[in-house]
Amino acid sequence: MNLSSLYVAQKAHWAEHGTYATLLNGTNGVGWKPDGYSGGGEKERYYYTYGFSEGQEGQHHFTGKLATPASALMGTKADKDGFVIAAAGDIDGDGVADVLTVNQNNDIQIVTDDLA
Repeated sequence: MNLSSLYVAQKAHWAEHGTYATLLNGTNGVGWKPDGYSGGGEKERYYYTYGFSEGQEGQHHFTGKLATPASALMGTKADKDGFVIAAAGDIDGDGVADVLTVNQNNDIQIVTDDLA
């Protein structure tokens, strides 16, 4: 659900500004953050980390309850031509994160299946 809402937020931003953004929350961002976001980490209600691999917590990415680092959000980008946003979570605690992405075409892909 969060990947789909990120897709919608990016499309709305593109319609207004003619580009996609790596800034999800804050001035000039797409205006997105997970419902109930409270600073990231164990106190969150959501499990996965969402957003881009580089940048600041609460602006470029949002760390979920599993505390998966933003570095697991591999292959993410945004520019005038497209975007790739990721969700990552180490569901079973083995050090390998489950990674899913969504792009400007609303293609959701499983990049790494941690439970396979």
